Amino acid sequence: QTSGLSLTDWRVLVMLETFGQTTSTKIAKEIEFDKGQLSRCLRRLQNAGLVKSTISEEDSRRQLLEFTVLGRETFEKARPHMRARQKQLLDCMEMEEKHMFFRSLEKLEQVADKSEPPNE
Repeated sequence: QTSGLSLTDWRVLVMLETFGQTTSTKIAKEIEFDKGQLSRCLRRLQNAGLVKSTISEEDSRRQLLEFTVLGRETFEKARPHMRARQKQLLDCMEMEEKHMFFRSLEKLEQVADKSEPPNE
């Protein structure tokens, strides 16, 4: 059902779905992975033929990441199962608990954004 994707793989693929062609730096910042963890995940996804990397035409030092055809198909195939899993996790909470949970996450994200050093 998940096509062998780990939760880490899934999070990276969701970022590709969200941003389209993007860089590993942007993905790392959004999902708060360290560079080593993200690098291992991207290598695994590339070796599986799910993600491809190309050199940016604007800046040859930048690698742009995107889905392959197989990657897009795999993502779409796994999406229903992953959404059901998320629903199952959230269904254990009452509505007010969910609201409080998401408000807390938003608050933590705001504080984290303010505490980040400039130029990152």
